[in-house]
Amino acid sequence: MKKYFLTFLLVPFVLFAQNDKPTTVDLFKVNILNPGITYEKSLTENTTLSLDANLSFGLAVRNNNTTFLTTPYLRGQYRYYYNLDKRISKGKDVSRNSGGFIALNTSYYLSPIGNDTYISNYDGFTLGGVWGFQKTYKSGFNLEASAGLGNNFSSNQAHKVMPVLNFTIGWVIGK
Repeated sequence: MKKYFLTFLLVPFVLFAQNDKPTTVDLFKVNILNPGITYEKSLTENTTLSLDANLSFGLAVRNNNTTFLTTPYLRGQYRYYYNLDKRISKGKDVSRNSGGFIALNTSYYLSPIGNDTYISNYDGFTLGGVWGFQKTYKSGFNLEASAGLGNNFSSNQAHKVMPVLNFTIGWVIGK
């Protein structure tokens, strides 16, 4: 009888401990700094697939002529959030995929809008790896940064290794 009573008392604690495990969630974000949208799909407890469609802004200076460029780009990342358990043990927030990640990064830059003659180092497809961090606040405000190296496969230039950098400010829409 004592075994059954002890089991009855311990079951709620075991169930509670299992529910305390951090897990990634699906996110839909609207990006402000690089206008666009992001959908991050949870695949497992620690992995997601993040897909972006954004605009990038820049200046091109050639022969003393400065041109403002607006370039659409697509990006995909397979992310592994490596520190969710550690953040929980320190009392830090991990909701809405707040944490550090490493990712396989792919991006594709299209030709600048209204300027098909400009050739960029980033035109075409880039594949590489990045380290990054994402933080989503209770208000939905979202900060994300990632950096790494990638190999650029451009049709207009020789393939080369180049930096892969991203900094995004936006809002998570929904829960």
